Order: sequence, then C-alpha cells, then structure tokens
Amino acid sequence: MGDSACPTPPQVLGTPQTPAEGRVCEVGASAARPPLHSPVNGTSKHSQPDSRLVARWRFPILALLFLGLGTAYALAVPPYNAPDEPAHVNYVRELATRGALPVLQPGDWDAAALAELTARRFPADRPVHALRYEGHQPPLYYLLAAPLAWALGGLPDWQQAIALRFWSLLLGLGTLWLTCRLVDALFPASRLLRLAVPAFVALLPMYLHVSASVNNDALATVLIAAALAAGADALREPTRLRPWVLGLLGALAVLTKLTAYVVVPLVLLVLACAPQRRQRRAWLAVLLPPAVALALWSGRNALVYGWHDPLGLARHAVVVVGQPHSEQTWRGLWRFVRVTFQSFWAQFGWMGLPIDERAYLLLAALSALAALGLALWLWRALRRGRAAPFADGRQALLIAAAALLVFGAMAAYNWTYDQPQGRYLFAALPAWASLWCLGLAEALAPAARPVIFAAFFAGLVALNLLALLVWMPAYFGGG
Repeated sequence: MGDSACPTPPQVLGTPQTPAEGRVCEVGASAARPPLHSPVNGTSKHSQPDSRLVARWRFPILALLFLGLGTAYALAVPPYNAPDEPAHVNYVRELATRGALPVLQPGDWDAAALAELTARRFPADRPVHALRYEGHQPPLYYLLAAPLAWALGGLPDWQQAIALRFWSLLLGLGTLWLTCRLVDALFPASRLLRLAVPAFVALLPMYLHVSASVNNDALATVLIAAALAAGADALREPTRLRPWVLGLLGALAVLTKLTAYVVVPLVLLVLACAPQRRQRRAWLAVLLPPAVALALWSGRNALVYGWHDPLGLARHAVVVVGQPHSEQTWRGLWRFVRVTFQSFWAQFGWMGLPIDERAYLLLAALSALAALGLALWLWRALRRGRAAPFADGRQALLIAAAALLVFGAMAAYNWTYDQPQGRYLFAALPAWASLWCLGLAEALAPAARPVIFAAFFAGLVALNLLALLVWMPAYFGGG
C-alpha cells in the first residue's frame, strides 16, 4: 500500500479552500499522503492482504477477550462494589417498578451510611434502597435498562444488580466496535495502530471493571465513540457526512449524561471543517435535535426543581451534603494527578483496591514515553505540515478536542469536589487510546514497536488475571 492508500489533499478536503479557510486545518490538508513505507504506518507491498486479515479477525478476537474478562469482572465483584452502582441500580428499579422518573430529594445521599457500606464491601444483609443520589441524571441509559429490570423483577435484588451489569457490558462491546471503525478511518495505512488502539480499549483493566458495572458512563462512552467514528470518516471522505446522524447523536448525548454533552461541540467541529458548512440545512440538522432534547429535559427539570435549576445540579449540590471538597493546593494537585492516573489503569471497587505499586511505576514510565512521543509527533507534524499517520490532519484536531473537552469537564468538577477518578476520562477512551498508542509508537525505534506493544498488552492481560484471581478474592473475601 503506497501513496494510493490515502486520497490527495483536494479529495480529503472535499472542496478548494481559500487561504483563510485552509489555515484552520492547515496540517490536515497536507496530511493526506503519509510517507511511503513509513515505520509507524507499517505499509509495504504486502500490506493489502494483511489489512484484510486485520479487518476480518481483529474485532472478533478482541470481542471474545473483552466479553470473557468483562463477564469475569461482573461475577467476581460483589453487587454494588463499583462506584455509585447502588444509586444507578435504584434509578433503573424505580423506572421498572413505578414507571416514573425519580426526583432527587434530601436524604437520597447519606455520607455516613455510604462510608460504612463501602468499608464493609456492601454486605448482603444491608439494603441499599435509600441510596438514590443519581436521580438528577438524564434518563436514557436507565430507560433502556428498565425493561430488563422489569423482566427480572422476581429475582433477589443482588441477582438483579448482577444481571444489569451485562447491559453495560454490551454497551462496552459497542464502544470496542466503534473504536475499530474509528481507527480504520484515522489510520488506514497503519496496521500497528489499527490493532493497538482497540486492544488498549479491550484490555484496560479499569475500563473492564467499570463496563461490568451498572453505570450510565457506558452509554456516554458509546455515543462519544460514535460521534468520533462518524466524524473521522466524514473528514476523510466528505461524501459520507450525514448531518442528521450527527444531530441525532447530539440529542441522545443530551439525554444520557452531562459528560456526554461534549458530543455537540465535536459534531459542530466536524461540520465546520466539512464542505457542507455553507449549507444552512446541514447546520439545522446538527443543531436542532440536541436543542429539542435539551429543551424537553431542562423543561422537565424546571417543573420539578424550579426554573433556576434546569439540569438539577443545584438540587444535587444541596442533597450531597458531606461529599468531600477538593484541596486547592499543590498537595491537592499532586493527589489529583496521582489518583487520576492510578484509577485510569486499575483501582477497583470504590477506589479502595489499588494494584501493586511496581505496576503503576511501569505504566507511568510507558505513559511518559508515550507523552514524549506524542510531543515529538506534534513537532514533526507542525514542522513538515503533515499529520501522518492520520489520514487527514483535521482528524487529529477532532481526537485532541474530544480528549481535552472530557478532561476539562473532569477538572472543572474536581475544582469543587474531590473526585479524582480516572474513569471519568473513559467518556473519550477511544481518543485517549489513539493518542497514547500513537505517542508510544513515535517514541520507539521501528524494530522495537511490535515487541514493546506485544509485551504491553500481555502485561494488561496479566494485570486483569491478577486482579480477578488474586487481588479481588483477597479484598472482597475479607469484607
């Protein structure tokens, strides 16, 4: 696969640009031709059959690994021993039993009771029905799960909770599939990245743990992954842009979780870089559905909580009395960085089960190397005016925007509340995985890349097995 692997710049951009327009995506215009036989791209005259082989077997193999490990997590972790799981389960149960959305009330959060329950690993003799502090969340994830909860109504509560975890796990599988679609659009000439990025998503221990729990983050991640995949494909081939699809994704995101609202600026960025940006109806198709969804959801909240509180956030702030606030000092910043990093990779339960410190040190060394490689890639891209191995440089802008928007939302939340949990970054996990793997590949010598990546993924598998067979039984068995 040589120069023909990517279209020429005019094909990528769709229509000729004026100098002012082209300046916005200057790197993108010249990114269309990655260097022939680029080490990161992994191209050669034999790569066409190899690419078909990757496309055929990559998702089935990774899906089996993801579902196998995810099922093991769903069964190994006792009910409610994942962050906020009892409150999410109670939201689903209320919809299934009462057929009405919950209303967040004082008393739905009990800091003392929650601290005792998490310390005791949620013993079976202690009910969790009073924990309803997620009642302000948008309803889509819970509405989709409610039929399953209704069908399982005759089972004990703990069995219902375990069964509901598999709804989230299926959503995680959707994220994995969309990640495969995304990297096919981003890196059509790089077998290494088209394999490594989905493998990162499929084998990340903390993502498996969160995906095997009841949590609306699962649907938020699917929707952001779908927006990235659709956007990257449209930036590579403008004729594939479907504004109404982008608008529908924005509407679904508004009805899922506040974090998922980043879908809206992402799809607007895609349209701003597309030839259809001059079409008024394209903007209408992208903006109208999320605007209608937001009007409906905020209107309901205004009727319930008051017109001053259209998202229910003011009521949430009143209810969660006793939630720890952040320490805005250098020590607090270091704690934010350290705990966020650790819990991005693996810190199970309600953040009470970290892994071996040596594993964190090794992951930190690899991540520092990946950050260095990403900085080198950016310097080379700006210097040469080329964003290879991206098929189009505007795709790099889209991926970076997703990661930065999600991180910004997490940092803003942590400015008030002390919640340095790496799982909050999973909303843009396909973007983080793409940047991490690209950076590591750029930092390594060509001959070392297959070996280091293979060792890294083998290490992730080993971490998952240690968690499931050693650390979790000792932690939860001793509750």
